[in-house]
Amino acid sequence: MNDALPKPRLPNGTPSFEWMISDSIYTVASRETPYEEAARLFGDRYGFVLALTDAFRDDPSRRPELRRGFDLARGLLARAKKILQDAWDERSGPVVKRGLDDLLGETAPRSAPRPAVPPDPFASTATIIRKVDRDERTKAAVQFANTWAVLRHAQVVLRERREALGENDRELADAAIRSAGRWSLDLEEAWCARTFEELLGEPTIGELLLLVFPPEPS
Repeated sequence: MNDALPKPRLPNGTPSFEWMISDSIYTVASRETPYEEAARLFGDRYGFVLALTDAFRDDPSRRPELRRGFDLARGLLARAKKILQDAWDERSGPVVKRGLDDLLGETAPRSAPRPAVPPDPFASTATIIRKVDRDERTKAAVQFANTWAVLRHAQVVLRERREALGENDRELADAAIRSAGRWSLDLEEAWCARTFEELLGEPTIGELLLLVFPPEPS
């Protein structure tokens, strides 16, 4: 990490926040975009939205007029986050789900004794988080996006399979779902912190607002 914190800026190649989100609907979700490039775009832009969301977190001590601006920004960021998630879900879903059978198994073993400590199929995420924190940013963005997609789709697949399992296996599935959720939060937290430092630095309130609500061109 660089000790000299930057002035707040948008991700590279992004002329405005509104453009970034509108563009993502097409470039991230489109199969015309090479898969690794779509992953990089999602990772870079989603990290930026996470960092801005953290920057605009609620603070009751702020003046009422600032709180209104922050409320508007959080609403816009929540919408942006959902758009990015939907776009990457659409693109990554078919690819990730093909690999999940190898990770989770076609079906869990029936009537197997429950282990004292349920295995964690997502423990390797700890290694990915270290890479996301240290690798060159473009590579880290791709690693974040791919791991985020695995953890997200794994929860969906496990919930779909859960009802067809025996009692012991349902408990193992529930443990795996919780694990995927926890690792997903840890992954987002690490990527958010890095993005905040690299793209936002130590922003003033005015600089934050201008990133999301730029002035109209004269």
